[in-house]
Amino acid sequence: MWRSHYFWECRVATAVVGAVRAGLEAKGVPAGALACRHIWLLQPPDAAVYADVWRVRVGCVAALDAMAYGRRLLWALHLDTGAAPPDDQTLITDFFPVLTAGPAQPDKADRAGRAVVARFWTSPQEVTSLDQVPTAWAAAADGPPPDHPFIRVVRAGDRPRLCLHAPVDPF
Repeated sequence: MWRSHYFWECRVATAVVGAVRAGLEAKGVPAGALACRHIWLLQPPDAAVYADVWRVRVGCVAALDAMAYGRRLLWALHLDTGAAPPDDQTLITDFFPVLTAGPAQPDKADRAGRAVVARFWTSPQEVTSLDQVPTAWAAAADGPPPDHPFIRVVRAGDRPRLCLHAPVDPF
């Protein structure tokens, strides 16, 4: 299972790859540009992807982190037996109305897939929330371009700022 996971054949890893592709495609990078080697060897998948952004906790490192998290999460969901609490314990769900029909619940792989996509987009969000632009990126010629996937440097006023470039709906 781990081999399938790390070589993009399981549904959780596929969700991460889909999030990376969505971020790239939103900024004009061709759909087929991303290959497994780009993630594992820290290689930007296209000339439009700034290498320093790709190598820090924004591009491929965020994808690797999300895949590792997804593998752990999927195992935790798999091992969860859903054991019932003791009969004498009152649960908060005892106070909810009972619904007889509703949408089908997502399976464990779907739940883990949604969680890893959220985890992937959390990494660039954390980088931008620090509001610390690396010195090399602060210069207009040396930093990522304004239309860069994932994050961009906005040069308004006297100091550059980092902004998140997420697709409209990452799910």
